[in-house]
Amino acid sequence: MRERRCPDCGVGLRAVELVTSEGFSTKVRTGEKREGWLGKLGVGETRDVETFACPECGLLRQYVDPDF
Repeated sequence: MRERRCPDCGVGLRAVELVTSEGFSTKVRTGEKREGWLGKLGVGETRDVETFACPECGLLRQYVDPDF
């Protein structure tokens, strides 16, 4: 994984875990159907979201794998 830098401060961002109040992690819906029987039931494909925080200013940045 390449180093991510804060666009405001220029320092390296730290990986953090961002979860909902129910404890679920954030995901991105790709709009594609999942494979197998889940796809036949209408369940869509999702991708994990990586979250990074700036230790200086507190800015949060989120990234998803661009190959979806």
